[in-house]
Amino acid sequence: MSRGKATFPLIQWEETMKIEDTQQGARLKQATESLVNQGILGGNVMSLIDKLLQLDVKKVVERPTKEFEIKRLSELAGEKILFKCQALDGETYADIQRKAIDISKKGNIKDMKIFEMQLMTCVEGIIEPNLKDKKLLEHYGVPTPKELVKKILLPGEIADLHNVINELSGYETDDEEEDIKN
Repeated sequence: MSRGKATFPLIQWEETMKIEDTQQGARLKQATESLVNQGILGGNVMSLIDKLLQLDVKKVVERPTKEFEIKRLSELAGEKILFKCQALDGETYADIQRKAIDISKKGNIKDMKIFEMQLMTCVEGIIEPNLKDKKLLEHYGVPTPKELVKKILLPGEIADLHNVINELSGYETDDEEEDIKN
């Protein structure tokens, strides 16, 4: 593994501090050697590229998932009803936004269809239940996954799932922004 060279004044501690061979000196030397061995301190510092090369590619590119309980449906079913959500890729997310925003010929935003954006985010980001399942669509008497989401979920539930999918996709929530400001 290639390592970049860096200079740290702490590495020359033996020369500059002239630590005597005491118990404290031995502990300091041991701690410093440990930091050097971990690549935290020393002449050889692991580069960002080296760190990225050590990561498991499958785990890096795997989109995160999370289960979210729809409490109203859980109460109706008498057991937990969990929707499994997955992060969206950038292209899908951009397509959803593009379709939800009306832009005038002059390039100004005429209308932003927030509910449409939330709805399509759910359609694309919910992986369980399979919203395209023919039996599920037939049971609820709807032709499309979009219509199914509108029929079985309340607007607040759709907004909650939208927020979960956004978080999985790497976007901050309003709560996180408030924490950062404070």
